[in-house]
Amino acid sequence: MNQITSDLDTTLDYRKAEFADRETESRFRQWSHKGTVTQTRLTLLIALSLLIIYIISDYFMLRADSEFLYSLVIRTLIFIGGLITIAIISISQSPPLFDRIIFTFQALASGLLLFLFTILNTDIVTASLAVVLVAISMYLLMPNRLIAANLLALSFSSGFFFLAVTTYDMGQLLLLQLAMILLGVNLIGAIFGARFHLIKRKEFLELMRERSSREALQKEIAKRLKLEKKLLHQTRTDELTGATNRRYFMQLGEEEINRSHRYARPMSLLMLDLDHFKEINDQYGHSSGDEVLQRFSQLCRSTLRKPDIFGRLGGEEFAIIIPEESLDGAVQTAERLRTRVEETFASTDYRLTVSIGVTELADHDAHVGDLLRRADNMMYKAKHRGRNRVIAFTPPPEEPGTPSADTAVAEEHRTVAAVTRHSTDR
Repeated sequence: MNQITSDLDTTLDYRKAEFADRETESRFRQWSHKGTVTQTRLTLLIALSLLIIYIISDYFMLRADSEFLYSLVIRTLIFIGGLITIAIISISQSPPLFDRIIFTFQALASGLLLFLFTILNTDIVTASLAVVLVAISMYLLMPNRLIAANLLALSFSSGFFFLAVTTYDMGQLLLLQLAMILLGVNLIGAIFGARFHLIKRKEFLELMRERSSREALQKEIAKRLKLEKKLLHQTRTDELTGATNRRYFMQLGEEEINRSHRYARPMSLLMLDLDHFKEINDQYGHSSGDEVLQRFSQLCRSTLRKPDIFGRLGGEEFAIIIPEESLDGAVQTAERLRTRVEETFASTDYRLTVSIGVTELADHDAHVGDLLRRADNMMYKAKHRGRNRVIAFTPPPEEPGTPSADTAVAEEHRTVAAVTRHSTDR
């Protein structure tokens, strides 16, 4: 259903008990059409049921006289017309067609009823009561538009009053009283019918305003959620390369370490550093350096698996966490990355290469910094041995005090010292 927009006029015409704007009125009638059809169908079924009961009553009152046959024909015509009307309004989805069908049926039924009164010569009290009920139903039970209801009810009442004047032997006082009753019924029916129509349209307006407010609120919530998601992405992502930034990389690393320890699963980490990157910035400019970082990041993401965590730790230094991967598999991944970088940038002026250090999660590793330290040492070894290579950390034997273990510890301390002395060579 289309909601009312701000450019539509929602002013009410109290004379017609409708919206002054034709488009707004059309949308209201489309909105209320289903309920209107249901109400009309129920009213007609009740009226047709009463019609059958009156046929039985006429039979016992008139027996097989010609008056009964006239009555039977007229009531049968009304009954058939009612069934046809129910069928049409049940199938049609057009409010204008609904209005025409209902008006036509009521006009024909009213004329046939007036003709029936002339045939049956019913007493004036019974006939007047029937006329009053029919007139009220045109205002309140049948969903006529106010002008149509006024026209039908006044025409039916006027026709009966004319019938009373010409057919029934009534004094002037009784005729005056009958006219006042019919006029009062139509006046009350018109007032309450107008109130009913206006209340329905005001209800429609309130519902539309509520839906419009709800949709606006939902759009605002969606907009805020999108903004929050964007801000969260910005706080977790390196703006230049699109890689995970250092803080979020460390957070994800801690989570992966805890998960790997909990389920006794392997995990590896790669430390990557672009060779001679400072020279690229100095010789070709920082814009070329930014382009190199972006192309390198795209190459890494296209090579890695979806669960792998690729992060930029700063400058030209990157790291990769590879869940569910042992040292041998991580070395193969690192070598594949190194080869792709070398081949991809071989045709460029700067011929970029990368040095990579690899390590695997050990039982005693409690923080991601433990793995970063070892991988960083291996990466520096790769640089000292000529760059553009992969070196993996091989853990020493676990027995303390053995020569191999002591030698490994001493070598690690020497490597850390070397890292401090040659940090400017990256």
